Amino acid sequence: MARKVCKLYHPSHRVPDLGDAERFFTSVFGLPSVWRSSLYTAPDPKYPTYPTDYCIFTCLADVFFDCIDPQKYVIDDIQRYDTVTKPKLNGFGWAVEGIEEFYTDIYKARGMRCTDQADRVADPEICPEASFKKSKLFYTLAEDTGVRYEFYPSTSVGSYDHRENPEWKLRPREGKGSLGIQFCAYHTVLTEQLDRALGLYVDVLGGRIIHRARNDVRRVNSTYVLLADAVYELSSPLPENSYANVEFKGRRHHAQDVYHALTFKVTDLAKVKAHFQAKGLRILAESESLVVLHPEDGLGIPWGFTSALIPGDDRYEI
Repeated sequence: MARKVCKLYHPSHRVPDLGDAERFFTSVFGLPSVWRSSLYTAPDPKYPTYPTDYCIFTCLADVFFDCIDPQKYVIDDIQRYDTVTKPKLNGFGWAVEGIEEFYTDIYKARGMRCTDQADRVADPEICPEASFKKSKLFYTLAEDTGVRYEFYPSTSVGSYDHRENPEWKLRPREGKGSLGIQFCAYHTVLTEQLDRALGLYVDVLGGRIIHRARNDVRRVNSTYVLLADAVYELSSPLPENSYANVEFKGRRHHAQDVYHALTFKVTDLAKVKAHFQAKGLRILAESESLVVLHPEDGLGIPWGFTSALIPGDDRYEI
């Protein structure tokens, strides 16, 4: 099978309280969340130790957003992720074809170690399976790839992903929720090892560089990569006291990158600012075409909202 990245599967956001996360998306984005426990009310008899209540899913236009409470992510009586006291983005994953070919290339040919879903380093010869169904599923080790990336077969993505509903359409000219979001303009990853990131995004996954520029609002130098249905801003923070630089310098492991933010294309930037003002939410930084929400008011994320497209982004007609 020819290997292919089909789409961004989902970002992964670790939070100390799922109820707080749900309230944030309802209040700020005006969009509902779905609790995994409402979809799976009891453990699957085939996988009795896999939890049902550890996450919520939120449909943010074209993004299937996953919030996880690490204290509830317990497999075989072991909490698999570190407890968090503050919300933070952790990583994201792709739905792919040819997952075993990706695994072989990433692990054996590139020397980037991988783990199973329970966060155990995997055998280079055997692609791991999911802990909740009979399907291949693996993650890369953040120390080797910068961010913890997930790989999952596109044929295994379940109906809990709103985009799998045959009646779902993005309709990018329309704005969804209280902020009028049309689609995700780009995901920002902070890195000081751009060659490593491009080696994965371009050489292994088949993405293409569409633009390079300085982002004066986030205070970073950026390379933009279009991969399948999403754009990724791979950025080096400028050496100053910006939020991006402070977050990057404060990371626990200095071999790692930081999944920093998501920025959404919106129908009306003035509407976004008015909504923030009405809700008492602070703006961290802004320009005529980009507004960044203060992360302390944004569930730990400096969400971006923009009226402009990245040059070379030809995914949609709007």
